[in-house]
Amino acid sequence: MSAGAQDGRASQAVAAVSRACARHRFAVIGAWVLLVLALVTAARVIGTPTDNDVSLPGTDAQLVRDLTASSANPLTSGTVILVDPDGRLDDGVLAATAASLQGAEHVTTVKPPSAKEGSLSADGRTGWFMVGMDVRRAELEKAMAQTVLDAARPATDAGVKVLPGGGFAQVIDGSGSTGNEYFGLLLATLVLFLALGGLLGAVLPLLSAALSVLATLQIVGLAGNLTSMPAQASTLALMIGLGVGIDYSLFLLNRFRTLTRSGLTVPQAVERAWQCRR
Repeated sequence: MSAGAQDGRASQAVAAVSRACARHRFAVIGAWVLLVLALVTAARVIGTPTDNDVSLPGTDAQLVRDLTASSANPLTSGTVILVDPDGRLDDGVLAATAASLQGAEHVTTVKPPSAKEGSLSADGRTGWFMVGMDVRRAELEKAMAQTVLDAARPATDAGVKVLPGGGFAQVIDGSGSTGNEYFGLLLATLVLFLALGGLLGAVLPLLSAALSVLATLQIVGLAGNLTSMPAQASTLALMIGLGVGIDYSLFLLNRFRTLTRSGLTVPQAVERAWQCRR
């Protein structure tokens, strides 16, 4: 089949779908809303686990992970970071903290800070323990991670600041939005409102992009139940989805408005806008 024939069939398929969407627009909108609600519900019921224990052979990051890995092969790991604001970390405090961490529930291995392995700063003020656990990353709960941090009490009692890192930080602090995305959406709304001269024209690209991104985020989260899914996957999906979604929605909206002003009916304008032809 020639490239022209393939393009023709693809164009006809797009035209058919766009005409159907235009004629049954309320049913299509309702189906999209129901789909998003179904995905959100499924994600809340089933869960959206993440797992940053991925392998990148040949990279420096993987080399560091291999060096800090234990022969006990823990199912998951995290770091307990110690920061002494008054000076170098005391060896006695480190030894007592290591013993206490080793006794925490689900902990299988504890690797103390070491300048040789890069887990202790040059000035000795900051170091971190690599803690291995007998639970998978998807099963690591906030309470488990908090128990490990609480086990670092010898360091806390000595006036050393204890912070979660790695997998512990993800489950304790969360890996969701920091609010920058919402500020970006508000700013995009203002720019679109000024550019298009109307609230509907500004909100429509954002709404369509938001629904698509919301559905995608739930799918990415649900995929974590089937395979290892890094926490950053959702962030990337959000950034790329909003950027591309808003841009493409704005392009289609602009095409649609131009075509309707030229005298085409709504179904005709929708079809032409989707086909990107005049």
